[in-house]
Amino acid sequence: MSHHQSNITHEVEHFFKGHTFTKSLTATIVAAGLDNYINDGGRMNNTIVLSRNLAFGGLVGASIISADYIAPLLTHMTPIPNTALFSGKTLEHRLIEVGLGTATAVGLNRFAFQQSVGSIVSQIGIVAMADFVGEYVSDYVHSKPLSYLSYLKKQ
Repeated sequence: MSHHQSNITHEVEHFFKGHTFTKSLTATIVAAGLDNYINDGGRMNNTIVLSRNLAFGGLVGASIISADYIAPLLTHMTPIPNTALFSGKTLEHRLIEVGLGTATAVGLNRFAFQQSVGSIVSQIGIVAMADFVGEYVSDYVHSKPLSYLSYLKKQ
């Protein structure tokens, strides 16, 4: 294996073991489950419904990955001061991340894929909850302090 192939292999392996992948995978599962429970009344006996729920979850997970990579590029636009309760930079990052992830997932769902039958409000809530739970599960899996707003993780 050449040095270039080794670097690519290492980067791919690093991604799949990393915080962002764990967060998006968790968010995919949470979003699919919540979509089924909230928007489809918990119907587990219908393959079409479950497929649609999983597709919506996948859309949410992919949107969260995208937003996680784009948010750091935008976090310097409007600096938020630190307080005793949270890091301003982390709050700004989370707001941008959740905003981008929600806009992408809900926008694509509404206008391109139509994977969830829920209202736009329920879809926004599902994306926000999936992001929040995904962040905490990923922190736990990677032995990081469980804190959503107090610091910004190094990827």
